[in-house]
Amino acid sequence: MDEDQQKTNAINGEDFPPQLTERYKFVGLLGEGGMGRVFHAVERMNKRHVAVKVLHADIANAPGFRDRLRREALVSKYNIHPAVVQCVEADVDSNPPFIVFDYVGGVSLSKVINDERPLSKKRTMRVALELADCLAALHEQKVVHRDLKPDNIITEPSGRCRILDLGIATGDDFTAMTKAGIVLGTPLYIAPEVLLGEEVTPRADIFALGVILLECVSAEDPLAALRDMPIAKMLALRSRSELKFKRPKDCEPA
Repeated sequence: MDEDQQKTNAINGEDFPPQLTERYKFVGLLGEGGMGRVFHAVERMNKRHVAVKVLHADIANAPGFRDRLRREALVSKYNIHPAVVQCVEADVDSNPPFIVFDYVGGVSLSKVINDERPLSKKRTMRVALELADCLAALHEQKVVHRDLKPDNIITEPSGRCRILDLGIATGDDFTAMTKAGIVLGTPLYIAPEVLLGEEVTPRADIFALGVILLECVSAEDPLAALRDMPIAKMLALRSRSELKFKRPKDCEPA
């Protein structure tokens, strides 16, 4: 292995599969989560920038997580809509397993909301239309995202929204990951009927979109009181329509 590949393997202590270091030069860490790390890399041959998600070793050997990565690669290769970040390649059987995506520059919608809230009516309308259009395309192909939230949406410098993380999506071409008694997703954005164990339908994504838009137009965090709340109590509040938010001055009620 040459010096360049040794340096690549040493980035942040990550041991990359050889097929990755042969094709890509890793230049930095984009982010890290419970499942793994995401790196910024450049394809050696054509200089294309990509994002590489590599699962943590302990996660890779846990039941179901390779299937989740396989699912994400499958859905992301469909080219269903331009807003879905496309998968370039994946190897879920390598150690550790990985998936390569087109690189998308920008910041998460959660950062945009936290830094700029409330977003203007024009900005919020653009977010709403772009995400709704993408969800409509996914739903037409019988794919439900199931984990739509601001952290899984990248806002490009142009302002365009891109959707990430389809690892728990449901669809006709793959079996559901949900098992009895297990709810997948982020509770704040999960529709109440899904939390109650009912069937996951496109309405779940529409509910999540509504919560996201509520965050966009609220002068203060409308979910602050719910973030550390047990799911049972959260459901009770939702059922009584007690979610409150402070409307910005330029956002008049419809």
